Amino acid sequence: MSKYKLKIYLTGMTKESKKAIKDLRTILDKKLNKQYDLEVIDIKENPQLAEDEKILATPVVERKLPLPVKRVIGKLSEPKEILSCLDLVSKDEKSSKKKTKDSKKKRLNKKKISKKSKKSKEKSSKEKTTTKKQQNKKPKKKGSSNKQ
Repeated sequence: MSKYKLKIYLTGMTKESKKAIKDLRTILDKKLNKQYDLEVIDIKENPQLAEDEKILATPVVERKLPLPVKRVIGKLSEPKEILSCLDLVSKDEKSSKKKTKDSKKKRLNKKKISKKSKKSKEKSSKEKTTTKKQQNKKPKKKGSSNKQ
């Protein structure tokens, strides 16, 4: 008996459905070393099953075993997302993914900070220039005219 039991629900055997099956099998073969059973269910041919399982959109991949049941709905072209949603990623992989996300956030925050500091430096520089210009202007004397 396989360690993992999965089902994929599709609407008809279209090109897209066949591609979804192929993509999913490729992902599962790499990750689970073919230690899984995949049942393909066409809801056009078995609409009652779709209703019983509350399938509202396709494609849907459902991991039945091990429990708890997990589902992915939609495109099956992003291996990391599919594995994560089906909880087929080890704790080590999840923590390294989290670290990557955290470091990416830090880089983005640094960029934001550097942009803010650059803007504030530019603003400060403009204020200094304006202040210098105002200081260089000599006030006009009242009652004197330059006409001769």
